[in-house]
Amino acid sequence: MAAGCVMLPGARLFLLVGAAADRRWRAPLRAAAQAAGLEVLETPAPEFFDIEQPVIVLSDDGNWSAHIDAGRAHVFWGGDLPGFPSGEASFHDRHELYKASRDLVIGVHMVEHGAPLCDAASTSVSLDGLGEVVAEKGVFPETASPSPLDLYSVTPPPVGARAEWPPHLFSYQPEAFFDASARVDLTGRSRIVIHGPYLFLPSGCWQATLRFSVEPGAKHIPLTIRWGHESNYDSHDVLIERGGVYELVLEREWAGPGAAQIVVSLNRPIFEGIFEIESCRVEKIGLLSAKQPVPVEVASDA
Repeated sequence: MAAGCVMLPGARLFLLVGAAADRRWRAPLRAAAQAAGLEVLETPAPEFFDIEQPVIVLSDDGNWSAHIDAGRAHVFWGGDLPGFPSGEASFHDRHELYKASRDLVIGVHMVEHGAPLCDAASTSVSLDGLGEVVAEKGVFPETASPSPLDLYSVTPPPVGARAEWPPHLFSYQPEAFFDASARVDLTGRSRIVIHGPYLFLPSGCWQATLRFSVEPGAKHIPLTIRWGHESNYDSHDVLIERGGVYELVLEREWAGPGAAQIVVSLNRPIFEGIFEIESCRVEKIGLLSAKQPVPVEVASDA
């Protein structure tokens, strides 16, 4: 696949999103820029930068987008998405996934605002001012699957793009995982029960389908469930009348990229009850529905 890019005066950004893009395109782009007599910067984004400098910025650091907009950029997309441990995840695991999702959403944002896109699997690209640039040869790696970032398999993510966010991707109160599962004892004061996973989603309408269970025998569990990013959430109070397995569908529009979070809180003290997330699926939808989120009891897969 070949794509064109208008080379404006001043600094230009070649943003390398993903390991495959970096591995196949960094050296050829550097060589083409140097052959054209252009200075190449490959440093992390600085706090201040003069975009009128006649330089090529070649970087996997999405923070450069704060200085160089989509009109001066070209995005090389790796397509290789990070996997995630199948068991309990460490803070480091979650933080690395958070950073990967941020890089991906910056790439999507720039493409949506006009930056040409080049798939890392392409063999060459034609760039105004540099001519044809040929990628390094090599086997294009398969994406680790499933990945919590599977919704980025196509860029930008179309309606229907989805990913599964496993229970251990979320953050829990310290006593969670006491029996090697994400079971949380609700006994006690009102408080946040779970939150996370802080993975970035692009602009658009996003639906989260949360499946959770409440221990049989528990009654009248008062929960507040929020879906959104940063301080911008939709909040819903739900009362679980009896133990069982439930699904709750949450929808919200992202006006711009943001780190998604589901927050489940106990909104008044109770004396007993066990809460456990069983699954969470996130999907891009075309339009928001007018339905109020209501927990629906479903048959357990167990």
